[in-house]
Amino acid sequence: MVSDPKRGPVLEGAIARILAYKEDISLVMLAAAMPNPDQVASWVKASTVSTSWRPVPLDTRVYPVRTITEPWLQERMGKILREGGNILVFTMTRREAVEVATQLVHVVEKHSPLKAWELEEIEKHIRKILEESKTGLTEYLCKLMRHGVAFHHAGLPREAREAVEDLFGKRIIKAIASTTTLAYGMNLPARMVLIYGIRRFNPETGEKEYIPKSEVLNMAGRAGRPGLDPYGIVYILARNIREYTVAQTQYRSFEPEPVVSNLKTDYLLEHQVLATLSSNPGQDFLEKWFKNTYAYSLGILKWSNIIEAYKYLEENGLAKDYEPTDFGKLVAKLYIYPRTALFLQSYVLKNNLTVKEILRIASSTIEVKGLNHREEEAIQMWIHGVPEKVILNTTGVEPGRLYYLVENLEWITYSFYRIAEYHGKTDLSSTARVLSLRLRYGVPAKAAWEARRYEREKKVPKTKIRRFILRTVKSRR
Repeated sequence: MVSDPKRGPVLEGAIARILAYKEDISLVMLAAAMPNPDQVASWVKASTVSTSWRPVPLDTRVYPVRTITEPWLQERMGKILREGGNILVFTMTRREAVEVATQLVHVVEKHSPLKAWELEEIEKHIRKILEESKTGLTEYLCKLMRHGVAFHHAGLPREAREAVEDLFGKRIIKAIASTTTLAYGMNLPARMVLIYGIRRFNPETGEKEYIPKSEVLNMAGRAGRPGLDPYGIVYILARNIREYTVAQTQYRSFEPEPVVSNLKTDYLLEHQVLATLSSNPGQDFLEKWFKNTYAYSLGILKWSNIIEAYKYLEENGLAKDYEPTDFGKLVAKLYIYPRTALFLQSYVLKNNLTVKEILRIASSTIEVKGLNHREEEAIQMWIHGVPEKVILNTTGVEPGRLYYLVENLEWITYSFYRIAEYHGKTDLSSTARVLSLRLRYGVPAKAAWEARRYEREKKVPKTKIRRFILRTVKSRR
């Protein structure tokens, strides 16, 4: 995860602070596979313990296919199902996950139909899913679940994803089609893993790119677990001749990319420098932290880069004499990027803003990276208390994506409120505070504080407040 462009610098910065606080602290760092363990070990002054032993043998093959419904492939899936195994298919898009799950119904019903007790267990989960979020997407998921099949992606609400994971882990759900939401950090074993395609659209470049070898390795790692499977099977399914050639040459060895550092990126470095000064002020500790970063050990980060990041903070009123200012402390506590804080501050210092204007400002930050027209409409419907099912049917924005956006926007609008409060902008801070509550609970402005009271005083879970409040408002009418 240190290599991850977003989460990596935060993890690296935190580890460097730990090492700067206490050089002889004991660290245990785990990785499924990496080609440069000695380099990483050198960073944290540790020794390397590695093994290539795998308790369950893994059979990995590459095949060219046009669709998941090819007879030879379905017969091999059928063999796994008849033996009591389960199947996990990784797809490159959410839509494809739903389509593939639909195509798996025939295979499961033919080779491993559900028993009465399994269906009964599935129905228990279905009731919980529909109680939490009844939309066209969750209803279709539940329809497939009744056939022993499911799909899994970030567009589903958490309750639905957890239900699918639980039932698949118990091998009641026999087959899942999933995006890479199940590739990392999940104890979700399958006897057969199919990687359906190896190219994925990158919205930042606007092109399809081959997925990293480390990602393929993590997907393959789902196959075959001790005590559950005598063996594991991984098929990398290339969608055309070009993909087949690349898969044969790049993915057969499963040699992942080396662990690298992304800490040098300007706004990420500024973020970590402010976090370090806030936890322990002073140039000495900052220099000590710098020398404990992975980027420094690789020779790609210099003290001049740290000074440049510090000067940015100092020139913009976030730090002085290697200590955070009061505003800098606030920004560090809010955990937003310094550039985001200054961006929000520039609007706070202007005239009062409407709710729509604050939302547009919040969505333009580095953390949110903008909303399309459909997402803007979905957010407006959410804060006016429109049910998720209507939002999905009207805008096409799936519940998982909607929840992800509202959580980020709640965070940024709350930060906007705190910055407005810091500058004494009472009316603006009040508007932003109510908006952050509306985003948190998905309720109209008049119900925002009531929703907060239910969570704070009556200890009602956040996920249930929206439905409860809207039902109460409706009954009052």
